[in-house]
Amino acid sequence: MAIAAAMVVVAIACVLVPLLVRRAHAGPAPEAANLDILRDQLAELEADVARGVLPRERYEQARADLERRVLEEAQGDPAPASAPQPASAWTAAALAAAIPIGALALYLAIGTPSALSPGAEPQHEMTRKRVEQMVARLAARLEKAPEDPEGWRVLGRAYAVLGRHPEAARAYERAAKAPDAAASGRVAGRVSLAQGLAARAAPTHTVFIFARADGGPPMPLAVLRKQVRDLPLEFTLDDSMAMAPSLKLSYFAEVVIGARVSRSGGAAPQSGDLQGVSKPVKVGATGVAVVIDTALP
Repeated sequence: MAIAAAMVVVAIACVLVPLLVRRAHAGPAPEAANLDILRDQLAELEADVARGVLPRERYEQARADLERRVLEEAQGDPAPASAPQPASAWTAAALAAAIPIGALALYLAIGTPSALSPGAEPQHEMTRKRVEQMVARLAARLEKAPEDPEGWRVLGRAYAVLGRHPEAARAYERAAKAPDAAASGRVAGRVSLAQGLAARAAPTHTVFIFARADGGPPMPLAVLRKQVRDLPLEFTLDDSMAMAPSLKLSYFAEVVIGARVSRSGGAAPQSGDLQGVSKPVKVGATGVAVVIDTALP
C-alpha cells in the first residue's frame, strides 16, 4: 500500500507541476491527427479481411497505399508551439482529487497487472518497430514493381529518418533511374463513332474513354472525358488519370479500352448510351482502335 500511495503522489506531482508553471503549450499537430485517421483506416482494413469481406489482394494494395501515406505523415515537421497557458489553482485542486480516484477505478476496471505490462504494445501505435515493418513491406513491394519513382522517394525519406543512410542513398538512386510510371503505364489509340449511329449522338454529348483491367476489378484504371464533336480523336490513357492510387495501368499486364457516349453526361451507363470496347491489349500498346458501334439496351 505504501508503494501504491507513493506512486499516486508521484503521478499527481507530474501532472500538477507543469500545470502550475507557465510554459508553452503545444497544440495538436495536424500530422498527428492525420496519423490517427490513417491508423483507424488500417485497423478497418484488417477487420474487413478477418471477416472475409475484403479479398486479400485488394487488402494488400490498399494497405500499401495507407502505409505509404503513414510514412509520409510521420516524416512531417512538428507544429509550432502556441502561447503559454497557465492553469488555475482550482483546476490543480480538482486534478489532485481526481487522479487517485481515477487510478482506483481504472484498476478495478482492468483487474490485472498484465494489462500494464511494458512488453504490451498497442497494435496500431506508431512505434519504431512498426515503422520499420512498414518500410520493409514497402521495400519488398518496390522490388517486385520497381517502376514507381514516388515510392522509391518515400522509401528513401523513411530510411533517412531511421538513420539508415546507405539504404536511403540507394533508394533515391532508384527513384532517379526507375522509368517514369506514367510513361510505362500508358495506352494510346483512336476512338471513332460508327457511321450508322452518328444520327443518334448530339455534338455536345459526353464521351468517356476508359481502361479497365482484363479480368480484374470493374473500376476504371484511367478515364478521359471528351465530346462527340471531338470524334474521331487520338487518345492517350496513363497513370496520371488513375481513379485510385492502388489501381493504375502500370499495375496490370492487359487492359480493355472502352468508349461510351453518355446522353446525360453521367459516368454510370444508361439505356440508350452508345458504346464500343476493344479486345484485351497489353499495357504500353499504341494504335488501339475503338469503334463506338453498340447502343446499350
